[in-house]
Amino acid sequence: LNMYLVGLVKVQKGQIPLLPDFDNMHVDFGRAIKVVEFVFSQAPYVVKTKILLECEKRAVGRQIDLDSFLLFLVDMWREEQARSEERLRALFVASDTDGNGNLDFQEFHDMVKHINSS
Repeated sequence: LNMYLVGLVKVQKGQIPLLPDFDNMHVDFGRAIKVVEFVFSQAPYVVKTKILLECEKRAVGRQIDLDSFLLFLVDMWREEQARSEERLRALFVASDTDGNGNLDFQEFHDMVKHINSS
């Protein structure tokens, strides 16, 4: 998915023409919402809601500009990936009780147990 979205951004910058050069190409807002819900299906509710509200602001009637939407989608996806990576790093550091940079079996077990209890 990451490479697909990055590829779409590159397409929009004209490196690899995929779509005819239409100015002001729009897509149905309902379809855009379905894409957001799919791409951010694992994101926290608050994040997904923020993205959906921003899409509503960008829509004109029931249409949204395709270029603007795709660029926004990629930016939001990158931000969410960075937040997820930071949460994983923090979890790893908190679980590495001996501070050696590796999780032994007991540390890993305790981490999973902590996650499952949340």
